Amino acid sequence: MYKKKILIISSIFFFIFNTSSQSIENKIIFKIDDQIISSLDIEKEYKYLTALNPNIKDSNQEEIIKLSKRSLIQEKIKKIEIKKNFKNLKVPEEFLLQILRNVYSRIGLKNLDEFKKYLKINQIGFEDVKNKLTIEALWNELILIKFTSKIRINESDLKKKLERDMNKILKSYLMSEIVFEVSKVDELEEKYQEIIETINRDGFENAALKFSISETANLGGKLNWINKKS
Repeated sequence: MYKKKILIISSIFFFIFNTSSQSIENKIIFKIDDQIISSLDIEKEYKYLTALNPNIKDSNQEEIIKLSKRSLIQEKIKKIEIKKNFKNLKVPEEFLLQILRNVYSRIGLKNLDEFKKYLKINQIGFEDVKNKLTIEALWNELILIKFTSKIRINESDLKKKLERDMNKILKSYLMSEIVFEVSKVDELEEKYQEIIETINRDGFENAALKFSISETANLGGKLNWINKKS
């Protein structure tokens, strides 16, 4: 499936970003429907992305700013669609805690308290992180609702395969992903090669942040350990 997205962005202002400055004048940078992105929002997103993806801290600052803007635009678009489809913009607390565990374990932290301290050191609000993860969870649910009817699974073949593998050594793989889209079929190979070059030059996490449209993009595309049977 190839999709073309049209985004109308207004209220663009000249923006100077300096992570070392103590105060930044807050200006509207983008407006998408009723969702506003300000200069302070971009500063917060910069801190969020670098905190959750430590490997990108040494990257070009201008590139990380671009990634921060892109990440926020995608988040606002998701939020707009979520509001259209859900009355209750919350997820069960137990489910949210599991998502949080997945996030902090990926950056080598042992528990929620360590994660909260880590966020405080990096000047990131814990509630802000919870809100971001809630948006991603609701977005995943929305996609599932819209496309689950189109998924076809051969349960008989799947059961046979699982039975064959039952007595074999269990293998798991530490996986990451980059999900991308193009507007035309003939752009696919060019885009793919661009992503491969970015991976070779800047690393997989940077490439995921730059190109992936998946909910894992802000975590460098990390999917965690995946059982071979999955």
